[in-house]
Amino acid sequence: EQDISSNAQLLGRGSWGEVYKTLVRGEVAAAKVFLGDVPEESMHREFAILKFLSDVAPHRNVIALKGFLTEPEFCLVMEFCAGGGLDEVVLEVEFR
Repeated sequence: EQDISSNAQLLGRGSWGEVYKTLVRGEVAAAKVFLGDVPEESMHREFAILKFLSDVAPHRNVIALKGFLTEPEFCLVMEFCAGGGLDEVVLEVEFR
């Protein structure tokens, strides 16, 4: 079992949870930890979509799903993208 919080740096918060930069099996990754009030079916749906895109439609512009954790809380482990969040990139382009 991997403990995301023991080596994590908070990157951001959203309506569904928090995203951390962390180490998983010695590799830098992003971990999306869902809030307790997010419906379980929504968490599973997001996992299924990311899994599908990672497996069926791998592309350099699609973040790869590395895995997931169910304990101590539901968490998606994804490829870490050092360029920042999509919202930051879009805002930067809009204001140029």
